[in-house]
Amino acid sequence: MSWEESFCKMGEALKEAATKSVEEVLLEYSKKVLESLKEKTPAGETGELKASLRLKVYKGPKTTKVGYQIVYDGYDSKGRPYQVIANSLNRGFVNPSGIIISGTHFIDVSVSLLRGMDTAINVRWKELANQIANGKEEK
Repeated sequence: MSWEESFCKMGEALKEAATKSVEEVLLEYSKKVLESLKEKTPAGETGELKASLRLKVYKGPKTTKVGYQIVYDGYDSKGRPYQVIANSLNRGFVNPSGIIISGTHFIDVSVSLLRGMDTAINVRWKELANQIANGKEEK
């Protein structure tokens, strides 16, 4: 096999490693955020808000998009979206009596767990790239 063919094949393998590293780290971090939200979401009287949490695969307009969405899925018995309720509890709101209810920022705290994700992706990509390079050297 010529060096051009080897380079092209390695380029494809590196591309796959890049995609795999992003997918793996995104899933790992998304699960951390989901677990944090499960722990920190106010239970309320029924626990329905906490039970509505879902981790969904993000499907973008192109098949190359990779991602996850964490949502409060569904509606309460009064028809209010759980996501709106969660956002209101997170940021605060004014109740029907005009009293200001301060936010608890539980979503903000959980989302802050995403810090360092770029570095983790880069570390994972380097690990996979080294595996590819070592695999090429052994042949």
